[in-house]
Amino acid sequence: MELMGNEELRVIAAELVNTVRASASVDWWRKDNVRTKMRVAVKRILKKHGFPPDLQAEAMAKEMR
Repeated sequence: MELMGNEELRVIAAELVNTVRASASVDWWRKDNVRTKMRVAVKRILKKHGFPPDLQAEAMAKEMR
Protein backbone atom coordinates (compact mmCIF):
# COMPACT_ATOMS: atom_id res chain seq x y z
CA MET A 1 0.00 0.00 0.00
CA GLU A 2 2.90 2.36 0.73
CA LEU A 3 4.41 1.84 -2.72
CA MET A 4 1.27 2.15 -4.82
CA GLY A 5 -1.11 4.34 -2.86
CA ASN A 6 -4.81 4.05 -2.15
CA GLU A 7 -6.05 5.51 -5.44
CA GLU A 8 -4.01 3.14 -7.62
CA LEU A 9 -5.18 0.14 -5.58
CA ARG A 10 -8.79 1.33 -5.93
CA VAL A 11 -8.41 1.47 -9.71
CA ILE A 12 -6.93 -2.02 -9.83
CA ALA A 13 -9.70 -3.41 -7.62
CA ALA A 14 -12.43 -1.81 -9.75
CA GLU A 15 -10.95 -3.23 -12.96
CA LEU A 16 -10.64 -6.67 -11.40
CA VAL A 17 -14.25 -6.66 -10.20
CA ASN A 18 -15.58 -5.52 -13.58
CA THR A 19 -13.52 -8.11 -15.45
CA VAL A 20 -14.50 -11.00 -13.19
CA ARG A 21 -18.18 -10.04 -13.28
CA ALA A 22 -18.11 -9.79 -17.07
CA SER A 23 -16.45 -13.17 -17.56
CA ALA A 24 -18.34 -15.09 -14.87
CA SER A 25 -21.08 -17.41 -16.03
CA VAL A 26 -23.28 -20.08 -14.52
CA ASP A 27 -21.11 -22.81 -12.97
CA TRP A 28 -17.90 -20.93 -13.83
CA TRP A 29 -16.07 -22.80 -11.08
CA ARG A 30 -16.70 -26.08 -12.89
CA LYS A 31 -15.67 -24.98 -16.37
CA ASP A 32 -11.92 -24.97 -16.91
CA ASN A 33 -12.03 -22.71 -19.96
CA VAL A 34 -13.96 -19.99 -18.10
CA ARG A 35 -11.64 -20.17 -15.09
CA THR A 36 -8.63 -19.97 -17.40
CA LYS A 37 -10.00 -16.87 -19.15
CA MET A 38 -10.63 -15.23 -15.77
CA ARG A 39 -7.14 -16.08 -14.54
CA VAL A 40 -5.53 -14.66 -17.69
CA ALA A 41 -7.60 -11.48 -17.47
CA VAL A 42 -6.64 -10.95 -13.82
CA LYS A 43 -2.95 -11.50 -14.57
CA ARG A 44 -3.09 -9.00 -17.46
CA ILE A 45 -4.69 -6.32 -15.28
CA LEU A 46 -2.15 -6.83 -12.51
CA LYS A 47 0.76 -6.78 -14.98
CA LYS A 48 -0.62 -3.63 -16.65
CA HIS A 49 -0.53 -1.83 -13.31
CA GLY A 50 2.87 -3.21 -12.30
CA PHE A 51 1.56 -5.36 -9.48
CA PRO A 52 3.14 -6.61 -7.25
CA PRO A 53 5.31 -3.53 -6.90
CA ASP A 54 8.06 -5.07 -4.77
CA LEU A 55 11.38 -6.01 -6.29
CA GLN A 56 11.51 -9.76 -5.91
CA ALA A 57 15.20 -10.20 -6.70
CA GLU A 58 16.10 -7.62 -4.07
CA ALA A 59 13.85 -9.30 -1.51
CA MET A 60 15.53 -12.65 -2.13
CA ALA A 61 19.00 -11.12 -1.77
CA LYS A 62 18.03 -9.67 1.62
CA GLU A 63 16.76 -13.05 2.82
CA MET A 64 19.95 -14.84 1.89
CA ARG A 65 22.23 -12.48 3.87
